[in-house]
Amino acid sequence: DDFNCGDNEGSCLFHVNQRRGRRWSSARGFLKPVLSRPNLRLETGCLVERLTFTGRAATGVQYRQDGVTCTAACRGEVILSAGAIGSPQILLLSGVGPGADLQALDVPTVLDRSGVGANLQDHLQLRLIYKVSGVRTLNETYQSLFRRAAMGLDYALFRRGPLTMAPS
Repeated sequence: DDFNCGDNEGSCLFHVNQRRGRRWSSARGFLKPVLSRPNLRLETGCLVERLTFTGRAATGVQYRQDGVTCTAACRGEVILSAGAIGSPQILLLSGVGPGADLQALDVPTVLDRSGVGANLQDHLQLRLIYKVSGVRTLNETYQSLFRRAAMGLDYALFRRGPLTMAPS
C-alpha cells in the first residue's frame, strides 16, 4: 500500500530501507552496487536546467556543473526524480506544462500539460494517543536511563529493538 495516494483514511506501514537493523540509504542500497556499470556515469555538484527533447520525446538533460553548461544524452528513457517541487519546476523550464503559462514566460512549449505544477498537496498526519495499562510503552522505556542504555546495547550488539525503527 502507498499511503501517499487514494483515500488517506486508515493506517499503513512506513516504507523504509533497512539492512541488518540499520537504516540503509538509497545510495548505499541501490546506487553503489551498480556504479561500475559501463552505461552509468555519476555526476555530482550539478544543477539541472532543463530536459532536452527530440520532438516530444525527452532525450537528455542540460545541467550546470562548476559554472559550465553540460548536456547528458540518453539512448533509453529519461527518468526525472527531483521531488514534489523540483520535478514540476524542471518540466516547466523544459517547456512541459500549461501552454498559456509557458508562452507568457517566453518558454517554448514542447508539451501542453495543464496538470504540471498544479495540485500540490501536503500530507495529513495525525497521531493518536492512548492511555494503556499492563504493558511498558516506548515512552515509559525512554523515561528510564537504565532502559535507554539497555536499548542502546540491544541495538549496538544485536541490531534489534526500538532503535532499529525509522523515525516517523
